Amino acid sequence: MKNIIFSLVLFAFLFSGHAHSQDSAETKPSVKEILCTKWMLSEYTENGVKTDSPVIYIMFKNSGQYIYKEESDFTNENSDTDIGVWILTDKNEIVFDKGTDDEEIWNIVSIDASKLVVKYTEDNTIVQGVFIPKK
Repeated sequence: MKNIIFSLVLFAFLFSGHAHSQDSAETKPSVKEILCTKWMLSEYTENGVKTDSPVIYIMFKNSGQYIYKEESDFTNENSDTDIGVWILTDKNEIVFDKGTDDEEIWNIVSIDASKLVVKYTEDNTIVQGVFIPKK
């Protein structure tokens, strides 16, 4: 009798642990889901040297559109905001305006809900940017 009760308790324990692990795996957001928000640049390095961070905001939309603004865009009513399209590759690269003269690729170094770290090359300079969510 003790063996039957022990087996039932063990089965219930194993089953509840399995259900819990499935739930947590299903609720983990994808890279694209985390990426689709408004981000503000908080740290900026060029060729490994930390420099003053320009004030940059970028918003990624689920529709594949991005909106990019610099500080001057907020102080100059006549300035344009950069709007374009983006895709996320299987290699965790963000490709902006693919197939155009403005095409640019950012490699995602790391991402979670509190921080996005990207690296890209611009004019033979290796740039790394750290972005934080902006509400």
